[in-house]
Amino acid sequence: MRIAARIHLAIAICCTYEGMIIALPAEIWDPYRKCSPNLIFQKLLELGRKVIPRTVSTSKRGPKKQKIHTVGTDFLVHHSTARLLKLENSLLR
Repeated sequence: MRIAARIHLAIAICCTYEGMIIALPAEIWDPYRKCSPNLIFQKLLELGRKVIPRTVSTSKRGPKKQKIHTVGTDFLVHHSTARLLKLENSLLR
């Protein structure tokens, strides 16, 4: 199993752990309290092999945003701040 997949699995477990403790009765958790971390890890891997990734996917990519088409070339012109200030000073005099 890749490192990234293990990290995602660990994050998913951490995020749902608190809710599972509340939702599931204590009798379900008792056998796991006595297990070693390695045994729990093996059980999680066994459960993870049964998961179909497309059913767990949460973020869907949306359609691409439309590009804004501008008329003319004014958006390509660079305006030098120093030149604009010089022009403004000359107009004020």
